[in-house]
Amino acid sequence: MAHESNVMRDSSAEARSGASYQFYLDELSGISFERLARFSQPLLELFDVEPHHWRLPRAVPSDRQLLDAYTSALAAAEMFWSYFTLDEAVRRRFLPELKAYFVGAEPMPHEEADFLLLVDCMRVQWEQLGGSAVGDETHRSVGALIAGDVVPDLETLALFGEPLMGDPELYDNPDKLDEIMTRVQDYWLLAHTRLEQYEQRLDEIVARHGNSPAEMEHVRVEAESMVARFRELFAG
Repeated sequence: MAHESNVMRDSSAEARSGASYQFYLDELSGISFERLARFSQPLLELFDVEPHHWRLPRAVPSDRQLLDAYTSALAAAEMFWSYFTLDEAVRRRFLPELKAYFVGAEPMPHEEADFLLLVDCMRVQWEQLGGSAVGDETHRSVGALIAGDVVPDLETLALFGEPLMGDPELYDNPDKLDEIMTRVQDYWLLAHTRLEQYEQRLDEIVARHGNSPAEMEHVRVEAESMVARFRELFAG
């Protein structure tokens, strides 16, 4: 009987995962399945799904392990989708709830850093799909400024941002860490910007992160330095 009960529980769990996947296939979330599936790609990486399985099928997959990973990624992607449709000020209020879902209410410093890096990766993915938060004009045209698929994996982005993220004290200051990670992400996008749009994008970044002439000059120098770092690391 115990074995029979375990089989029944496994079947029930698989049925729930299948129903969840079908929910997204039928677009009952109100989001196009194709767009949500593309949006979920950084999460598939997080859930250790191999890249050749990143294209989600248009039918409930029979592989139980893939099915569970896909439904988890789609559910998380739906949460991020809702999060990024909010006004920026509202997003800040909801960020602790999002963080608690992924890493708990009191994460270790490295877990918080990984979470904030994930948020920035999802922001870039959101912008590439043409999304923009209500009232957030700063990144409204990013999708038109960057060429091709430039969303990096977390390890690559961490390597790129190492000069700005190496201070251990950052991990005791979540707001400062979030600010640094946002700059790293912006510099990554800048490095992929077409030449004719480069100065415009650079000016946007400087205006976004500099609150005084001195700060703006610092951001401009830092941005150019990070673009040079990108070319040294990845474009050589």
